[in-house]
Amino acid sequence: MSTTTSFTKPLRVLTVAQIRAVDAIAVCDFGMNSLVLMENAGRGCADWIDTKLNRSSDVVVLCGPGNNGGDGLVIARHLYAMGHRLSLWMVAEHGKLSQDAEANLKIVEHTKIRIGWIGDWLSPPELDRVRNQLQTDCTNSQMVIDALLGTGATGQPRPMMADILRLANASMLQRIAIDIPTGLNAETGEPSDPTFHANATLTFVAKKPGFLETCATEYLGTVHILPIGVPPEVFDRI
Repeated sequence: MSTTTSFTKPLRVLTVAQIRAVDAIAVCDFGMNSLVLMENAGRGCADWIDTKLNRSSDVVVLCGPGNNGGDGLVIARHLYAMGHRLSLWMVAEHGKLSQDAEANLKIVEHTKIRIGWIGDWLSPPELDRVRNQLQTDCTNSQMVIDALLGTGATGQPRPMMADILRLANASMLQRIAIDIPTGLNAETGEPSDPTFHANATLTFVAKKPGFLETCATEYLGTVHILPIGVPPEVFDRI
């Protein structure tokens, strides 16, 4: 007599709390390393993004201090390895990144990828200089990637980040959001002022509830759900 093992298919919509539970179960109960999950997420995004670029393109990657920024760092590294020219901008303070983002930054620092830093600690002349450089990078690039804030962020972006979002939105580039456009509420779909206007959103594991709301549509662009290598048994516990 044969037996058949059946698995629950991953849900297509998960709340922010459920997504966090997926990560926690995968790491704590299944023994997966959080860096491996970040690597899977970033590599999946890079593979998708590469299909939308010319053979050797200029790409701007905007990274925040958290794990969304860590995903962006992985994406930048893989796109660089694929032959693209990267301008990486850290909208964060030195030494104040999440643990996994910091680990991936250290890898990128061994490459020739140019890394710029933007933060409130800059003097007005320095801030003008780096902002002008970012604007030049956007003008000369084919794509800008938003890895600033993830699904856990709520409320209005801080003035510094808001200024960068407006600059990115004003550029005539392909605009790709990682997991969620910065400024969009993952639960309600409510946009902030400003919110990143993505042509495509590469989200992980499942759509978020806010993605189903009409008010979110113009900011999401086309939504693509990418796996991060979590076994289907994890979803049986959600």
